[in-house]
Amino acid sequence: MLSRSLLCLTLATTLAGCASNLPDAPPQVATAGEFSQEVVPPPEGVADDTPMPFRLAPGDSLRLTAVGAEPWRVEAVVVDAAGEVHLPLVGEVKVSGLSLAAAEDRVTQAYRRYDRYALLTVTLEEAGGHRATVVGPLARPGSYTLAPGTRLSELVARAGGPQLNVLENGETLETADLAGAKLVRGGKALPISLPRALEGHPSHDVRLHPGDILWVPSAHAQRISVLGEVGRPRTVPFQRGMRLTEALALAQGPTQSADLGDVRIIRGPQSAPSVYRARVSALVDGQAPDVELAPGDVVFVTTHWSVPVTRVLTQISVALSGAAVGASLAQ
Repeated sequence: MLSRSLLCLTLATTLAGCASNLPDAPPQVATAGEFSQEVVPPPEGVADDTPMPFRLAPGDSLRLTAVGAEPWRVEAVVVDAAGEVHLPLVGEVKVSGLSLAAAEDRVTQAYRRYDRYALLTVTLEEAGGHRATVVGPLARPGSYTLAPGTRLSELVARAGGPQLNVLENGETLETADLAGAKLVRGGKALPISLPRALEGHPSHDVRLHPGDILWVPSAHAQRISVLGEVGRPRTVPFQRGMRLTEALALAQGPTQSADLGDVRIIRGPQSAPSVYRARVSALVDGQAPDVELAPGDVVFVTTHWSVPVTRVLTQISVALSGAAVGASLAQ
């Protein structure tokens, strides 16, 4: 409640102030002197993506076939969590970490304690132990079996790509922050970029290993508030590279009372925010750039000078309350 009151006071103060005293909104977030996001270097990719030889893992399913005077077959023998298979007569045999040829030799040697002429073949029925997991707002998150050489882009395709949110105006909005995705292997994130992987860059579109986890954060984790003289004051999901015109469109655009020459952008901590002015009317005329927004920005469309100030302050209070409720529901 206190933070909303403080923001309301800030908006009321900036509304009453002279617009000409406000700095113009910087076209890009990185050029804002008072507000600079942490500069994170782009991931360099994986230099060595040599294909891994196939090794049996817990969860793999095998078929054993004995060749000889009395042939027999055992179907669907699963490698357990200890890396062993339980076989008739000989009991447990450790096979995890072995190639199929090495596993075949080990199983054959186990049976030759009972039949010196035993000859067996080991065939992979299902690579149930070779799986990667997708977590986050993709269409079909879950665990997927990996064929040899499966790449990251193939896993994303099998998971259906990012979930899409259909807006009231019919537009679609991705709910996944692909740029913030992490591919975790052995407890550590690889230095890859998922968007670059989807573009086919080999050092980013890496071959997957069993146990890999692709974590994709939600784009709804960061939001933009659009308040004031717009058709529908609301909070909207933040997308990297989002521009002012996009945020206004998601709020159903400015009303007839809007002063398009004086749109305020409040950025930074509410205790000491930076306030900028954006001239949307000049933007429409091609005389000003479309402003890049930052996560947490508040866009306030001011009212035309002929509208009473009391009405403006009432709208600010109602809009802020509605935005706060919407944000809490979205969490």
